Amino acid sequence: MHLNRGIVNNDKPSFTGVLPKFFQRTELLSTQRGELGSSPAEGGASLHRLTFGIKYLTTRFLLTFPHHSVILSYTFYKEPEVIPRYTRPEMGKIWTDQRKFETWLQIELLACEALSQLGQIPAEALREIKQKASFDTHRINEIEKVTKHDVLAFLTNVGESVGPLSSYLHYGLTSSDILDTSLGLLLKEASELILQDIGRLLEVLKNKAFQYKETLMIGRSHGIHAEPITFGLKMTVWYDEMKRNLIRMERAKEAVSVGKLSGAVGTFAHIPPSVEKYVC
Repeated sequence: MHLNRGIVNNDKPSFTGVLPKFFQRTELLSTQRGELGSSPAEGGASLHRLTFGIKYLTTRFLLTFPHHSVILSYTFYKEPEVIPRYTRPEMGKIWTDQRKFETWLQIELLACEALSQLGQIPAEALREIKQKASFDTHRINEIEKVTKHDVLAFLTNVGESVGPLSSYLHYGLTSSDILDTSLGLLLKEASELILQDIGRLLEVLKNKAFQYKETLMIGRSHGIHAEPITFGLKMTVWYDEMKRNLIRMERAKEAVSVGKLSGAVGTFAHIPPSVEKYVC
């Protein structure tokens, strides 16, 4: 997926009737509910305004498969939805549940490929998993109403399409491996879209600079009239500033394009670093 490798910190719902039979047992380890931020002071400009009122639910439990056990730990945030009219379709598509789950499945399957190369998943099983693996967003949302855990809901739904071989999915991983790597991939896709737009804007500014290179206008200094300039010069200044912004955005893209698959608390205890390298 062309992400960098990095380390990210990881963070009593009922599962009766939701988990398919190939899950042998689940054991809740801990759960915590809360609300981020605090009420900002009246008239203040507190940064708490960015987080105030966002509710969260942290769950941590042991999931037992026929051949292995996995600890899932995840904090679910209930955030306000982005109003569609404030984004373009191309950008909005990146941040849909459909695209998010597509990246989750992509990561899970790449991890299976890596484990198959290590001899931990039979080649025949891998082929069948890749052929059958699918998900339904509405079904995931229905399952999550019971599990209160989106990754478990996702794995349960994918398991319904794969069958018993889904016991190989998520092997040695923790929820943050999927969530953080997916977020890095989505941020990279969004950054690439922004970089394309910056490139088009630079071309427009360059053309306008030549178009208006002899168009006189008043220059301003300290908010008042100063020496005359041309509108082409102003376009040239904007063009040069956007070139610097392009460099900043490229650096930001590199910084956020990070993935990690290191298992519970990031120790690689149940999955080798080679899997992370293969996936990312």
